Amino acid sequence: MNPTFNCTYGQVSICQCDSVEDVAAFPDIRFMIGGRDYFIPAADYVLYDWGKCYNTLLAVQGLNFYIMGLNFFKNYYTVFD
Repeated sequence: MNPTFNCTYGQVSICQCDSVEDVAAFPDIRFMIGGRDYFIPAADYVLYDWGKCYNTLLAVQGLNFYIMGLNFFKNYYTVFD
């Protein structure tokens, strides 16, 4: 059974969590970029700290895109041209 989280949403979403094991209850995220699937495991975008789980993917109101920071890049070999 997956736990139900009491969350507040903003630029950083914060949820009440009982333990670090609750991070596994969050879904992995899939992005399709250029026709290819890319995944971010929950452990790479949810940070547990003292009874709270923080979503480290930032949402900026008014922008129709995400800034794919370290959460994304640490899972893939990246070459900037």
